Amino acid sequence: MTYAAAHGWTWVGQYELVHPTGWRIASCIIQGKPRHILWHGGDTQGNFPGVDVTVRKARRVIGSGPVRVKMRKLHRPLISVVVTAALTVVGFPLLTYSDSAHAACVAPDGPAIDTGFSPEGSAERLVLKAICTARHSIHLSAYSFTSPTIVEALIDAHRRGVDVAVVADRKSNLVEDRSGKGRIALDLLSGAGVGVRTIDVYPIHHDKFMVIDGESVETGSFNYTMSAARYNSENAVVMWHVPVVAQAYQQHWQSRFNQGRPWAGQASN
Repeated sequence: MTYAAAHGWTWVGQYELVHPTGWRIASCIIQGKPRHILWHGGDTQGNFPGVDVTVRKARRVIGSGPVRVKMRKLHRPLISVVVTAALTVVGFPLLTYSDSAHAACVAPDGPAIDTGFSPEGSAERLVLKAICTARHSIHLSAYSFTSPTIVEALIDAHRRGVDVAVVADRKSNLVEDRSGKGRIALDLLSGAGVGVRTIDVYPIHHDKFMVIDGESVETGSFNYTMSAARYNSENAVVMWHVPVVAQAYQQHWQSRFNQGRPWAGQASN
């Protein structure tokens, strides 16, 4: 089984792959060079939040399959588009829920405290649980933000009607992150309709917390990154149904969100 098939991609015709999340990847030639283009949905008017992947890297994405094909009308708008947000399957794993994302989404009935730790896995599971239990709002503050699992969980929450808004450190995610994962994460959220702002008012915006439904708080050392989930020694705690505590965190979040700059991809630079 290829990497693509293992992550839910299926062939559509001879030169195109489609993913359940709405992302598509197709072979084409841009300015004489073979490329694999990734974009979301069926927009063919030039609004493609995607990034071209070199043939060498694309081979790692789709395994065997055609690489060279003549430019089709569908892809001509991409020549003049500065392609920004995307899934770079090599550097930023596909947005599919891991098993941990399917943890029981049931919050305690009354005040309670849950803890989780990394790299044991319980920290990420607790963060995902906090997100999936949200019914009204998720207000998140982040330092480094590159986790595809958490990005997808937030997009899913947004799609089910939860008010999701994010403020993240600008330098960590856009300036110092050479991998591009932070930019992609923010682009994906913004592209899905989530309110995203970046902040550079302070030397470091080191906050790492979420206010859930205005009454619960998730916080701790856990950054919203794959490294924090899989490799680092981290902790996370959720204080359920503590409105007084949540109000204090909400006020802090709102002040930082107000100081941030709206992020809408490349145009926000």
